[in-house]
Amino acid sequence: MPSPKSDHPLSWIEIDSQALAGNINFLRGLFDSANSGKKTSATQTLLCAPVKANAYGHGLIEIVRLLRKLPVDYVAIHTLEEAAAARKAGWRKPILAVGYIARDQFSEALKLDLEPTIYSLESLRALQEAARKTKQVARVHIKIETGTNRQGVSSKELKSIGREILATKFVELVGASTHFANIEDTTDHTFAYEQLSRFNRAVRTLRNLGLDIPLRHTACSAAHLVAPETRFEMIRPGIALYGHWPSRETFLSFRHLHPQMENGSSLKPVLSFKTKVAQIKVVETGETIGYGRTYQTERRTRLAVAPVGYYDGYSRVLSNLGYALIRGRRAPIRGRVCMNNITLDITGLRGIELEDEVTLIGKSGSEEITAELVAGWSGTIQYETLARLGQNLPRRVV
Repeated sequence: MPSPKSDHPLSWIEIDSQALAGNINFLRGLFDSANSGKKTSATQTLLCAPVKANAYGHGLIEIVRLLRKLPVDYVAIHTLEEAAAARKAGWRKPILAVGYIARDQFSEALKLDLEPTIYSLESLRALQEAARKTKQVARVHIKIETGTNRQGVSSKELKSIGREILATKFVELVGASTHFANIEDTTDHTFAYEQLSRFNRAVRTLRNLGLDIPLRHTACSAAHLVAPETRFEMIRPGIALYGHWPSRETFLSFRHLHPQMENGSSLKPVLSFKTKVAQIKVVETGETIGYGRTYQTERRTRLAVAPVGYYDGYSRVLSNLGYALIRGRRAPIRGRVCMNNITLDITGLRGIELEDEVTLIGKSGSEEITAELVAGWSGTIQYETLARLGQNLPRRVV
């Protein structure tokens, strides 16, 4: 279970509220600039903020409380537990459920006033029955399979689901969505546009049946940044909301589309991950450090122990890789990352003291460790690096 919250935690995450607001303004501004001079106002386009996976590791409750004060129209969650937490945090606007809801949980979903995503006839019928029993109208979104081959309604099933919705007064179709397979992994977006064509054909099929679809939403972060045709009536940028480019390829494609934007400062990371120096010690030449004795000193070495480890989401893969920052200087990791501790080499770093701040992700002086850098050390992506940060860590809004 998570540790009790402390007013003086040894390890914590900082959330930059101004960076979050700036990212949202930048993402909305892209649509504004694209529609300048057109009759359709960009303010009619909705922004859905994904807060699933503990708001990509940032802290669902803290992020939702900030989003309440910002120009955000929806939040997106994956589980009922996340939806309940968002409501408890004061979110009163619509919630889009993008994950699977078990058929016996639809009554609870209706109590939370969720808008479920439907991609099977069985789930639709279970939701319809739950709505009938409670005399409610369930607002739903259909997810259309276009080539990712994950969640989604196939073209063969689409008409059956559409007719089922038309036949009941307890279900209202409010949205249709899809998700792109590789729009962020390449600068060649041919397949993404093929998926978009399939989505448009599916929407026409539903409309030809007589269904209204007020909200079409296909634009994840990468799609919103590099493919304006995907925006429709709502966008749902995830990683970009939190200040990260989905990939290097996305950044390059964006720069090609917007050469007037000279650098990547348009998005600013919202999260910093910090801990403190808990012990300082000196070991002699030839000593080994940590479990498995994986590091041996080649000189008299000054070490700092910091109380953070893989329990907190700081991967064991980082053993003997990378560095942390103390007073704006790099302190390499020595030995294995433990469950609750890491050991840093501070030999030659003058002035380091007990309980000095240690930065694992974020800025310190003129140096910065990005989530992308840590992900590179770990052989993964920044999404995982952020999402796996421990829920036990207190989140401080700054």
